[in-house]
This record gives sequence, structure tokens and C-alpha cells, in this order.
Amino acid sequence: MTPHAPFSHKWRRLTGLITKESRQILRDPSSVLIAGVMPLLLLFLFGYGVTFDPRELDVALVVEQQSSETASFQAALENSTLFEIEVGPDRRLFERDLSLGKIGGLIVLPADFSAKAFRADSAPIQVIVDGSDPNTAYLVSGYVELLWGNWLEQEWI
Repeated sequence: MTPHAPFSHKWRRLTGLITKESRQILRDPSSVLIAGVMPLLLLFLFGYGVTFDPRELDVALVVEQQSSETASFQAALENSTLFEIEVGPDRRLFERDLSLGKIGGLIVLPADFSAKAFRADSAPIQVIVDGSDPNTAYLVSGYVELLWGNWLEQEWI
């Protein structure tokens, strides 16, 4: 017996298995549907039909003192496809909506926003989220942080 005989035997077994399975698939057309069409359909469905990205999250924006910087940041929030913004001058107007879950977050721009906006020591915004839904809370805070960074980058230049 040559040293290549076991290797040859494995190939014969593999070829036989492939032939047997091919005949089985041709005999039963439903297996083509299950093995070929269903994965493609599920790939399409989960790739395009199901999305977990939020759209139009309801958040409130509190602008304690109007300035050109607050107007610019407000415009950046309103132009985002992620948020549906409601604006007011005092956070007490929105605390009830936040506790009832009508809004997912509260973004506060304090009176000294313009003075602190471009200093590196601290971010002059406050984001208060509804913690009853941790996923939404994380998304709101993450997207506001991302939008804040983008706004700073655009305004700084």
C-alpha cells in the first residue's frame, strides 16, 4: 500500500458524499428553496428591511440664554435626522414629559454656553436621559455627544 492511498480514499469518500447530496437536492426541489433561497431572503430582510437605528427620537432642548452659538447648535440638532426637537427656555417645562417617557432626553444649554463653548476644560451642555429604557438613553447620549463633537469641529474651523 502506498502512502497516498489513505489520501485517495478520503477524496473518493468526499466525491461520493457530494454526488449523493447533489442527487438528493435534485430529487427534492424544496431543499433548494431551504438551502439557497431562504438564506438569501433572510440576508436581504435583515440587511435592508430590519434596522435598529433610531429615527426621530423625541428630545427637548433647553436654551437658557439665546446667542449665535446656541442658535447654531440648535440648528445642528434640528438638521439631524436622529432627533425631533422641542425647544424651550426652562427645563421645568420638560421634566414631566421626561418622567412620563414622552421624550427620550433633555439637552440643556446653560446661560454661559457661549463663554464655555470653545474652551477645552468642560463641555457646556448637559444631557439628561430617561433611564427607564437603557438602550434609548445610551443612544440619545451617544448621538448628542457625536453631534456635539461634529458641531465643535465645524464651528472651530
